Order: sequence, then C-alpha cells, then structure tokens
Amino acid sequence: MDKEDLEDLLCVAFKRAMEQVNKLNEEEVANSTKGLFAGL
Repeated sequence: MDKEDLEDLLCVAFKRAMEQVNKLNEEEVANSTKGLFAGL
C-alpha cells in the first residue's frame, strides 16, 4: 500500500466517522428537546 492509498483510506474513514457523529448528535438533540415544545 502506498502513501496515497493510505491517505484515501484515512479520508474515507474520517468522513464516515464524522457522519456517524453528526447522526448521533442529531438524535441526542432530538431526544433532549422532545418534551420542551409538547405544550405549545
């Protein structure tokens, strides 16, 4: 494996990790705000 292949793999892994972090963050925000606007 050469340097460019490793860089590509790292970029893909980082992108996937960030997508997962964003998804989990959105779920947490949705869960924590679920009851805030129930009475409006």
